[in-house]
Amino acid sequence: MTRYKFLMILICLISLLSLANAESIYSKNYDFYLDIPEGYHTEQLVKNGQIFLKNDVPVLIQHDILPVSLILKPCTQKKYKSAENALTENLKSLQAEYEYSDFNWNDTTCYFSQFKMSAGEGFALCVPLKDNNFLFLICFASSDSFDACFNFICSTINSLSVGFENYNKPGPFISFYHPREKEKKINFTIDNNLIDGSIDEVDEEAAQFIVDLEFSVLTLYVQHPLVFDAWSRFYRMIYRDSFGRLENCMQNANDKIYADAIFSSKNPELKYAQTILSWVQNFDYKRDNEKASDSDFTNLVSCITGKGCDCDSRSLLVSMFLRSAGLESFIIYSPDYSHAMTTVYLDAPGQSFSIQLSDGSTKDYLMGETTDKVTWGMIPQQMADRSKWHPAILP
Repeated sequence: MTRYKFLMILICLISLLSLANAESIYSKNYDFYLDIPEGYHTEQLVKNGQIFLKNDVPVLIQHDILPVSLILKPCTQKKYKSAENALTENLKSLQAEYEYSDFNWNDTTCYFSQFKMSAGEGFALCVPLKDNNFLFLICFASSDSFDACFNFICSTINSLSVGFENYNKPGPFISFYHPREKEKKINFTIDNNLIDGSIDEVDEEAAQFIVDLEFSVLTLYVQHPLVFDAWSRFYRMIYRDSFGRLENCMQNANDKIYADAIFSSKNPELKYAQTILSWVQNFDYKRDNEKASDSDFTNLVSCITGKGCDCDSRSLLVSMFLRSAGLESFIIYSPDYSHAMTTVYLDAPGQSFSIQLSDGSTKDYLMGETTDKVTWGMIPQQMADRSKWHPAILP
């Protein structure tokens, strides 16, 4: 996918999310993105997904449900010598007690801190931005609420990305606590083709951490009107983290599978999409939750390395592979049916799911069942009521 096409898709995504009351926000001036959990009070700062900030001016954003606050401050090099200096000086101005460490995030040196102050305790982050600026970000809760809000704070911080080329890569929190260690060679078979790839030794553990972290955030919204927005974000955050971890594997697969489809079929996109769908349909079926409070979502690194998985893990993996090849895809999920499926935008017959566009028109996507050996557009008859399905638009 070209950089231009990716940027256009990302801008459209942010517009769609803002219309859906989600909290995905983008700063054009500073080129960073935040996909924060639903319920942050951003109305005064955000318009159509765009957040407006001023140089060296902190902005406080409070959550409507939990006693959690977020502060964003773009810091200029005129005032601060470095990201480290911006972190320490801003924490000092808050009269905070803190410890901090540097870490590598997307080949840049960033700084992470845990702190306490009179207003509460939490985590602080300072990262380089374009034009030699820095972003100082803190998320905190009152001291008596910090433990209960810990995962929510971690998820908020981890939702940051800087530069659209890094949007689908692991976030800063997981990169600090689970830094890359050593390359690990793996292989997997798609349509009798052995695909070689590589992951990091920490990827499977880190990817599972994100699943567990985001599931704990999702459960906070079970009885809330924003539950479906939160559910979509759950899938979106897993997708963003896993895409960067599996990018090499997807590229190697596309070089072989998509190339074969181009030479062997008059409709290579459909041939490729069916090959990927058939691949996951042969996975071992497994629910990964030992108790009701656990997610049954198998992280996507484990999926590709041969661990058993459920419908939503498979559906998200298919969408990720299709999107890595430039095809439009997202997943749909149904609490009523306790099921998830994938979609793809292709000109082919079959059952479809419609998305309404901003101009009022609709766009139909073929539905893909991942737990039965069927072709695109074939779904269980007892799950055909479209009103019981919800889309999770992916970045």
